Amino acid sequence: MAPVSSLSQQLQAWLARWRIPSVLFYYLASNVAIYLLCRFYVTLWGLGLHRDASSALLEFLALPAYVPNLLRHPWTLLTYMFFHEDFTHILFNMLWLWVFGKMFLQHFSPRQFQWVYLLGGFVGALAYIAAYNIFPYFELVLPHALAMGASASIMAITLAAILAAPNQEVYLWGLLRIRVAWIAVGILLIDFLGITQSNAGGHIAHIGGALFGSIFLYITRHNPAHSIRLAWEKFLRDRTQRRQKRKHQRSEQDEQKELDRILKKLAAGGYGALTASEKEKLFRRQR
Repeated sequence: MAPVSSLSQQLQAWLARWRIPSVLFYYLASNVAIYLLCRFYVTLWGLGLHRDASSALLEFLALPAYVPNLLRHPWTLLTYMFFHEDFTHILFNMLWLWVFGKMFLQHFSPRQFQWVYLLGGFVGALAYIAAYNIFPYFELVLPHALAMGASASIMAITLAAILAAPNQEVYLWGLLRIRVAWIAVGILLIDFLGITQSNAGGHIAHIGGALFGSIFLYITRHNPAHSIRLAWEKFLRDRTQRRQKRKHQRSEQDEQKELDRILKKLAAGGYGALTASEKEKLFRRQR
């Protein structure tokens, strides 16, 4: 058996030969591997359970909107974004991730890809949970609502990639040449109009992921953290200068008061009434 390092090197060489970004491959592979493992679990062991195996997986890996259920399964904030229940769901998600993941990596680093995928999915989850608990429209389905899939994470990556190069053109379905900015408009419109449809939770999570992708691009391009740091440094520098100025003014005022006292003493008792230090101060001031 080949050593693990050798297999890893062979995989990296294969990815390089086919110009497949490593981070994109690993996230695609993770989603597919989890899907296949879940399907094997349902097929091989599901019949031996007292309850449906698919339901057990949903309860354990999908994200519940109902907060008491979420508190019992907090790990679903992460697992839901890698969990797909049916083949068409993961097929279209992975195709979408492949196209826009490659576009994302033209403008950003592999580490940023990972952060946007994970945090985009997390923000999408928060948007989904908040919407289901705030709006009365979802009151009846709230206790049983579950979300799953990488769509929110992919939407974060998609929006960041599109906004980084909105005029870039692609062939939609291999036929229609279109700017990617119009794709962003289309998918956001579909998600907004789908909030009250059957997959409401998915559409809400998509919007949350898209929002994070947009914020990520703004932070990356405008770097407000750098601006805040510069403003803070200027504030500290100005405050130090003001303190030094006030200190210098107080020092001059104290010296003037001391000089006035010495002059009064000189007028009252003559030069001989002054001490050595007072004579030195007076001499230094006059000089």
